[in-house]
Amino acid sequence: MNVLKSSRILLQNKIPTATVVALSLIAILAGDASAIVINFNPAVAVGDFEEFAISPDGTQIAFVGSLNEAPDGPLTVDDQAWVAPIGGGTAVKINPAGVGDVDGGIAWTPDGLNVVIRYEEDINDPTLENELYLAPASGSQAVTMLTSGRVNAYDQQVSSDGNSLFFSDTKSLFVTSFPGVGPQPATVLNPTVGILVGPDLIQHDISEIDTGSYAQVGSDIVFSGFSSPVLGAGNGTPEDAFYRTAADGSTAATPTPILISNFPDPVNDFVGDIDFMAVTPDQQTIIFRGDLTTDGVDELYSLPIAGGNATPLLPSNTDVDLDAGFFKISPDGTKIAFAGDLNTNGVNELYVIPITGGTPSVQNHTLNHPGSDVGSGVDKISFSSDSRFVYYHADSRTDGTFELFRVQVPEPSSVLLLMSAVGVLGLRRRSLRS
Repeated sequence: MNVLKSSRILLQNKIPTATVVALSLIAILAGDASAIVINFNPAVAVGDFEEFAISPDGTQIAFVGSLNEAPDGPLTVDDQAWVAPIGGGTAVKINPAGVGDVDGGIAWTPDGLNVVIRYEEDINDPTLENELYLAPASGSQAVTMLTSGRVNAYDQQVSSDGNSLFFSDTKSLFVTSFPGVGPQPATVLNPTVGILVGPDLIQHDISEIDTGSYAQVGSDIVFSGFSSPVLGAGNGTPEDAFYRTAADGSTAATPTPILISNFPDPVNDFVGDIDFMAVTPDQQTIIFRGDLTTDGVDELYSLPIAGGNATPLLPSNTDVDLDAGFFKISPDGTKIAFAGDLNTNGVNELYVIPITGGTPSVQNHTLNHPGSDVGSGVDKISFSSDSRFVYYHADSRTDGTFELFRVQVPEPSSVLLLMSAVGVLGLRRRSLRS
């Protein structure tokens, strides 16, 4: 939503002109961000910088992409995994020979020494596809296979203590010991529930683990699911609740439901859906993306960790064409960055809102070609470790060529606070006179 549109809404609601001017100036200054491109050597090949993750200490970035290697080497055409300094420069390939194309997904270990990568196949064993490997961030190529025979292992996370690996496999969520010397036995964290149908005990699903639909909360895992178990659930089955279970699998058979009290009525309204979730650093609130307000329009919501009413985080006057994409919570727990198409229908921009919600402020002001897009997929937006910058994936310089950009998230200055106070005083003065 642009400044002029915001101002018009304020005036229509009879908010004093002084307040409108003050808030408009705040929006202009607070949103006046200057984004820069992060360059790597080798350079990004045409059209292919993909998922990325920032190291725990904030000094390095691991990413998936296709880079043009040295002139005397082969031109990389498949996605590979790389590690580079956070500010750009020399990128070290951590994609060893013989494991195939990186098929999306990359996660750091807590010590910052290794990354867990999803490789499409093992060329030495064609029966293995989409397996997870542990690769040293140094580029030593000494990888360790972490899964075997899962066919579609993805959405990996390493526990905060570095002892467990969580991952999805089609519709289930698993935990396994980590790192080990190879694939370890895995425990299902979201098992099916047996429901008696006549004389038969039929197994029903309580969730469908899509990418980004679970999060660590202390020694527990919270994942999105169904408030009523579903027989034969698939990727298209709407999820309308959350569950909490012990991360070690000890309570997998009896997870605790976390219900959304104001979820749309499937009879009188429509069937909403939860698409993506995260938990705030203080572990008190679930932030999720879903279409609870308007059918088919994804927005952002917050929910107490124990359940209750879901609170919309975007204004009620947000464009109906908005489709919020991937979002990320800042490490300090004060902000959310997300991709959305508020300004231009069908084109994603980068926005930042307070963790409690509010009018989004656009951050990627250096777009210089029509139709440039901010990546809305998983792991294409991230805050710096100090929460001052947002890194994001976009084709801002050349249409169709996605690169990594960084933009500083403005903090309120004394001038902004003064203007805000002037606006509030003007509103109060008006109220006293009326």
